Order: sequence, then C-alpha cells, then structure tokens
Amino acid sequence: MRHRRGATGLGREERIADGLARYEALRIPRTAEIQRGSRGNAGVLHLPDGPAQRRRDAQMAVHASLRDRATLYAHETGRSVVPAAV
Repeated sequence: MRHRRGATGLGREERIADGLARYEALRIPRTAEIQRGSRGNAGVLHLPDGPAQRRRDAQMAVHASLRDRATLYAHETGRSVVPAAV
C-alpha cells in the first residue's frame, strides 16, 4: 500500500502524530492547573460540620456563579474565551 504525502511532505500518520503532539502541548498546562486547584480544594470541601464549614459555605455562596468559574468552564483549546476583564 502506498502512502500519499500532503503538501507538507508528511504522511497521514505523521500529520496525526504531529497534531496530537501540538494538542497535548496546549492541554498539559491547563490540565495541570485544574489538577492543582482540585488538590487544593480537597481539604476545604471535606470539612466536618462546624464553624469552619459554615464560613466556607458562606464564602462559596458568594462565588457560586459560572462567571466566578470562567477559567474552568469558558475555555477552548488553543484560545481562551475568558473576557479580559474577568
């Protein structure tokens, strides 16, 4: 079977591998940031009932909108869709 070469001189498999490598390079910093945030929240989100838990709940109620979580949910690989003022 003969493999066709694209305008770049690369075969299909090479183009796929290159595209996946670029995608991974874009995703790793963001996914690492999300994981750091998740690990940081572990203690906060699992407080026993009491004053600290009530303070946490009150603070979370103030920051419950999706706008406050824009960096988490408003994202497309390769470009940020978070408004500059957020």
